[in-house]
Amino acid sequence: MHRNNQGVTELDDDGNDDVVTVPLIHIDTTTATTTTTTTTKRIIDDNNVDIDNGTTSSSSSSSSSTTTSTVITNLPSRKTSRLLVSALKDSGFALIQSNLLTSDHQLKTLQVASQFLAARIVDVVSHPTDPKVYAMLDSVDQYDYVDRSSNDSNNNNNNNIIKEYVDVLRLIKTDILRHIAVGLLSSSEDDEIDVDFFAKLHDEHNDTLRLITYHPTHSITTGNRCKEHSDYGTITLLSTDGISGLELYHNGRWKPVPFVEGTLVLNVGSLLSGWTKNILRATLHRVAGPGSINSGSNKEDLFEATKHPRTSIAFFADPNYNVSESLTATATATATATATATAVLELEQFGITI
Repeated sequence: MHRNNQGVTELDDDGNDDVVTVPLIHIDTTTATTTTTTTTKRIIDDNNVDIDNGTTSSSSSSSSSTTTSTVITNLPSRKTSRLLVSALKDSGFALIQSNLLTSDHQLKTLQVASQFLAARIVDVVSHPTDPKVYAMLDSVDQYDYVDRSSNDSNNNNNNNIIKEYVDVLRLIKTDILRHIAVGLLSSSEDDEIDVDFFAKLHDEHNDTLRLITYHPTHSITTGNRCKEHSDYGTITLLSTDGISGLELYHNGRWKPVPFVEGTLVLNVGSLLSGWTKNILRATLHRVAGPGSINSGSNKEDLFEATKHPRTSIAFFADPNYNVSESLTATATATATATATATAVLELEQFGITI
């Protein structure tokens, strides 16, 4: 009853082009694992002493290190890319279903987040105004700590649930950015574009994970459980447990964001909106309660939601630290190429070729 799963329209390569407020878009990602091995030659004397650093070695063989990475190998579908960009132009929101994230993995991650926040261990912060607690994670050590805390407190074997979730979302983030590039930069099937234009600006993975739990209030007068706001970065990917309340502001109205199990809620941040001169919208959103003003959600559902803790996980994608330099270099190269092309055309008018 407290789960809002109405108003969802599925859009994929076999769907239609109707633009709706929050469409469900399927993104199937093909990945490949690459392994790079680096071998270091070492010079060993007759006494098994490493001449390079003066240490004793048990073997005279060379040593090597191996690095494994996963890369996306498929090209984004132009149709899916345009549907995605249409949604982000319209409301700034879309529901994303990816073959890389299973419903089971998403559910387990939400459970680990809920357990960690409920235990109120270190790094769990109470919000000063909203009825919620949260924790910000941005390093492998922090992901491991949350996983270990969950294992210790519940005698479960959650292994690397949080870390693996972040790894998966980074791949999905990259694929979404590639789809956005195709949807924004191509106007015909013949266009040659830089599919990785946005993805390359995010390959340092300066991402932050925010675990959030909203406390039950059991009150019909409960207003916003999270105040209205827009996000700062480029894109946000949100997992929720389906408890009603998430709303976006669209065409002068507050509208509920549908819940579909196994999907991620995608919304545009102010940075990406600025890069695209507000073509993609950084939309206001909030977590409403039954007392929220002008809510478009069912009031009974919102009251039922106040009887339950509500857990969500926000994955905030931020660009590389030198992103301004990268964008400046790209703009300079584009301007130079444009100026050169213009000069060539002017010369050709006079029968001069270069």
